[in-house]
Amino acid sequence: MQNEIREWIRRITIQRPELSGFAICPFAESASYQIIEHSICGISPILGVDVAIFIVEPYLTSEVLREWRIKYNHLYPDYEFLEDGMDEPSFVQGIQSNFGKANLMLVQNKKHLEKNRKILQNTTYYSHWDTETLNLIQNPENKYS
Repeated sequence: MQNEIREWIRRITIQRPELSGFAICPFAESASYQIIEHSICGISPILGVDVAIFIVEPYLTSEVLREWRIKYNHLYPDYEFLEDGMDEPSFVQGIQSNFGKANLMLVQNKKHLEKNRKILQNTTYYSHWDTETLNLIQNPENKYS
């Protein structure tokens, strides 16, 4: 599974003409990351990496993953937890952006993530996103409810 996640990271860092030359995740190529298989219970940020990618139980629904994300975002306010449910595909301009083969919980330092988001807000990057996803990115308080 870890090799498949590495391949997914490679795919989301490819610059795409449908996104005006942007990758789905423009900063992923240079990010350090660690992939960890772990129960959803007891996840915590990993120091020394830009992104911790936790492979969690396959039977968890997207709703349960969201509940855990909310809990962890309250528990660790300096980090942003983002769920990636295998039964809830996401797309940007028709390109699948989520992993889709396993349930994941991604953990990133909030200040670093917000800095990168501000860089992208000064470009056309977000013009390719649907309204719901864009609202979550631009209004982070919506992520916690």
